[in-house]
Amino acid sequence: KISLGALQTIGKRLYLYSIRQLVELDVPALKIVGGIYLEDCREFTELSCPALEETTSYSIDFKRCSQLTSYKFPTLKKAWSIICNSSLTSLDFSSLTTVTSDLTLTSMTLSDLGVFGKLETVGGILSLDGVKELTFSFDKLGTLKNIGGLGLNNIPVDGGELDFTQSGITGDITLSGSSMLIDKIIGPDRFEGTLNLNNSSATKLPVIEGFRVMGGLTINANPSDAVSLPVEEILGDLTLTKMGGCPSFEMPNLKRVGGEFEAVITTLTKATSFTLPALETIGGNMTFATGRPGTPQSIGMPALTAVGGNLFVGPTSTIALLKPNTAITSLDFGKLTSVNSVTVDNLKGLKDFSGFTALVPYIDATRWNVTECAYNPKYSDLKNGDFTKP
Repeated sequence: KISLGALQTIGKRLYLYSIRQLVELDVPALKIVGGIYLEDCREFTELSCPALEETTSYSIDFKRCSQLTSYKFPTLKKAWSIICNSSLTSLDFSSLTTVTSDLTLTSMTLSDLGVFGKLETVGGILSLDGVKELTFSFDKLGTLKNIGGLGLNNIPVDGGELDFTQSGITGDITLSGSSMLIDKIIGPDRFEGTLNLNNSSATKLPVIEGFRVMGGLTINANPSDAVSLPVEEILGDLTLTKMGGCPSFEMPNLKRVGGEFEAVITTLTKATSFTLPALETIGGNMTFATGRPGTPQSIGMPALTAVGGNLFVGPTSTIALLKPNTAITSLDFGKLTSVNSVTVDNLKGLKDFSGFTALVPYIDATRWNVTECAYNPKYSDLKNGDFTKP
């Protein structure tokens, strides 16, 4: 047993590590603490702070405390961050109104969020990961109306639809595992966060509506149907991975990517082309990761004028190097006049570089690198007008 008697304030963390015989922590007067962390306290069963009102700068968390089944914080009103792990079966946060940073519930059993009955604000991410018996809908959040971001992993979604238009969420939204297997996602016209859709085995993407402007977009899935997204502007990064069985991928209205653009098209085996017809500018690097003999045959950005970083088309892994792309025969960057550098590598079917004609006056030999393609023109070849293999 550890007793802190009349102690009311701890400026930093209450940190208990590898006290394996600890069965009781007595903190009857503790009102303010930076945070609470327990690790490897194997006999400890209940974390109870009957007078605690606030944690100021660290999380309430534990690791390797397999017997810990109960959190009791009946007077806690404001917490910096709370992590509830799998062994917990009983929670008391009946006075809690504010979590400054993240609230994370992982692999525990909880049928609803009623244990947080007065909670109004989660300033960071509300993360629900594999919580047994829990289903999600905004209607079930009760008093919780202010959420910075949302993460759902293997949490069923009521009705198969998520409508974020009135959610007030401005941070990132992550749907992974079975939580991504829903029918529709509706967003506000302008969303400042990043939408992450992450389930590499998923053969279907949700229909996406709204989201004319997004802070960022990441998709890691393997849809078998055609995909069309309505986004016009991405303020940050656009990352597309897997996308194997997709017969076509379209973002017909996308005009600007403010950050990095990465498309991993190594497994894009059914689409004959990858084209973003309206895209005009990319703020950071643009990477097309290739490999394997399959499709697409062409990559097209016919309206693109500027890339703030480097443009790279080629393999980005050892496996891709072993199976270089033989299908791509066309790269269309016909209006590109501003880029830091261009690298094209290991496209065994590519003989034509006329898609870079407009760029030639705006770069030099140090910024042009083509290797291991069917035709490997030097910058001097481009200046001489030799864009295709003789």
